[in-house]
Amino acid sequence: MNSSQLFIYAVPAFAVLMLVEWIAYRRDPDRSANGLSGRDTASNIATYGIGRVLRPLAQNLVPFSAVIVVAALTPLHLSPQHWWVWVLGFVVTDFCYYWAHRADHRIRLMWTAHSVHHSSQYFNLSTAMRLSWVHPVASTMRGFAWVPAAMIGLPPWMIFLLQAIGLLYQFPIHTQRVDTLPRPIEFLFNTPAHHRIHHASNQPYIDKNYGGIFIVWNRLFGSFAEKSEPIRYGLTKNIETDNPLKVNYHELAAMIRDVRHANSWRGRFGYVFGPPGWSERTPDSSETVPGVPAALSADAVATRRLVDAVTAHRSADTMIANRSADTMIANRSADAMTVHGSRAVDVATEPRSVDATTEHRSAYPWTPRSDDAALTPQPVR
Repeated sequence: MNSSQLFIYAVPAFAVLMLVEWIAYRRDPDRSANGLSGRDTASNIATYGIGRVLRPLAQNLVPFSAVIVVAALTPLHLSPQHWWVWVLGFVVTDFCYYWAHRADHRIRLMWTAHSVHHSSQYFNLSTAMRLSWVHPVASTMRGFAWVPAAMIGLPPWMIFLLQAIGLLYQFPIHTQRVDTLPRPIEFLFNTPAHHRIHHASNQPYIDKNYGGIFIVWNRLFGSFAEKSEPIRYGLTKNIETDNPLKVNYHELAAMIRDVRHANSWRGRFGYVFGPPGWSERTPDSSETVPGVPAALSADAVATRRLVDAVTAHRSADTMIANRSADTMIANRSADAMTVHGSRAVDVATEPRSVDATTEHRSAYPWTPRSDDAALTPQPVR
């Protein structure tokens, strides 16, 4: 049995599970608004059906398979008659899937195909069937991720079969009807709770939980996230259509449009092989923050302007405070001079005798009185 036959036999099971999910959803008084939609489900099923018909066409357009070529050239050959070869193949192919899936999200040419699966604003079992069709270049690039499995000697047919089993495993985790599972399962395997986060389009969930069967790869390579806020499904900029043709090629058309309007070869290369959202536009020198990549310049400039505004505000407050302090000091000095002057007049009008202390007291503008004697320096004797 090849992978195509496996999916054909699985279709009745898909239908039964989707019916069960729909009944449970309709009977739930607390059902979420982004659980099911009739139009969205119809679009998902139509996309899957068209894809199954057109898949042979895509294979004929690009008959090259890196896995088959490498398997023919490698000196290693593992026999599927040993049970441990199947265990090894199960783990290795899922590890390869992790990196293929990660590349789907980080290379725009591959994202043109994979974005089809993420473009629904609902999350249910029919979303698992929302798969792309006739993206031969992206599919060929994706196939290179399983080259390591062929290099260690796994037969190509085993690689394709285990890859199909991994995709079948992911069908039932596209649901909101299952809450978190026991902790050991949640730690090791991909579950509905983990995969709901993967389909989220809001931070901090974007580009997280790439795993196929095992979620542990995400824990090892820093792409794991747990639920910390409500999930919003779909794309960061939704396409607002249920047309299967537009669903499949909206991102490819956008990429081609960006390439056509690029101003340089760097821009053309970036729009094809850079991450989704990459832009050729670079800020002028006045908006460039030293040490910050151009792709992050917008956020960096906004942050810098905010810091400058706060700094300027604090500087203004400091200047006002300094001026107020200077004014207070000046006022106190003026008051002191007034008081001192009045005391000098009093001293001048009082009769006094000239004695030996007169020349010492001449350094002071007034004669100390009893009430301020403790605060007034005494003449040297």
